[in-house]
Order: sequence, then structure tokens, then C-alpha cells
Amino acid sequence: MSVEVNWVELAYRLETVSDNGNGYGLLGGGDIAKQALIALVGEGLILSAVDAVLLHDRGSEIARSVLRLLSPEIARQKCMEIIRTSLSTQDVWEAGYLLSDLGAKNSLPLYDELSRHENLGIRSLSMRLLENIYFGGWLEVEETIKLLEPHLANADDKIVDQAQQMIAHMQEDLEVEKARLAELDRLDGEP
Repeated sequence: MSVEVNWVELAYRLETVSDNGNGYGLLGGGDIAKQALIALVGEGLILSAVDAVLLHDRGSEIARSVLRLLSPEIARQKCMEIIRTSLSTQDVWEAGYLLSDLGAKNSLPLYDELSRHENLGIRSLSMRLLENIYFGGWLEVEETIKLLEPHLANADDKIVDQAQQMIAHMQEDLEVEKARLAELDRLDGEP
């Protein structure tokens, strides 16, 4: 399968070219590459990948892997639509689980909604989403801990336990980071 790509048109569509009168500036990088791949793949194929994951067909894991790599907004929107409207507890769970795999810097508003969801499983998956946002490098340890703290007052012991475990791990990460920075400071002070 061979497809011709007009890279100039794609660059302008993704707004990665800025004409300044004296020439032009170009943007690139991993996030822009993901945007380009999403644009090339198209909304229809992204949504069919979501369907494949939710249906657990034989291609579901490769579809999940592609969605995790690209983390497309349209897939998060589809998952949220299912979570908000489906009457099937199983569909809500599956959409929540896939959504928790798609943590990205723009996923934080979804965390807030999911963390207050009536379904215990979705509240639990909200913390998994937050963890993926954190491990993706889009949140600092302190911010993540602050977002987890309301779960400590949850009426369900499983949610409280999960939040306590995550906070404990992140506090360990914080201590390791402080020790690393202290060592760097010490090395900077040596002649």
C-alpha cells in the first residue's frame, strides 16, 4: 500500500509553518509527529480502533497499542461519550479502561469528571489515568499527590487504599528526586 503525502499541505494544516516575511519557521517533534499520523490515519480509522478494543476482537491489542502511541483526542472523546451515556456497565468499564491508557497532557480535565463518577470502577480508573498522565511527564509529583488527596476521604476502602498506595509511591519518587538534586548541588560546589 503506497500513499502519496503532501507534506507541505500537512505542515500548514497542522500549523507547523510560520511565514514571517523574511522566510519561514518550522516546528517538529514527537507531539507534532503524532498529530501528523493521526491526520494521515483519519478519524474513521481511529474510531474503528476504539471499537476493536471495546469489542475485544482479535486485533484489539494492536488497536490499543496504536491508540496508546498516538493518544488521539477523538478516541478520548469517544470513550467519554460511552462512559456518560451507555447503560451497559461492561461498556462503561471497557471505555474507562481504554481511556485510562490514553493519558496525555490534555487529559487532566477528564480526570476530574471521572474521579467523581458514580461507578466505583470508573473512579478507580480515574487514578490510573492520572498515573499515566504523571508517568507521561505531564504532571509533577506534588501536583499529582494533591489531585489524589481527595480520594483519601472516599467512602469506599478500595479507593482509599489505591490512593494511599499511589501517594506513597509518589512520595518515594519525590524523595529520590530531592536526593538526586542534593547530589547535583554537592557536585556543583566541588572544585
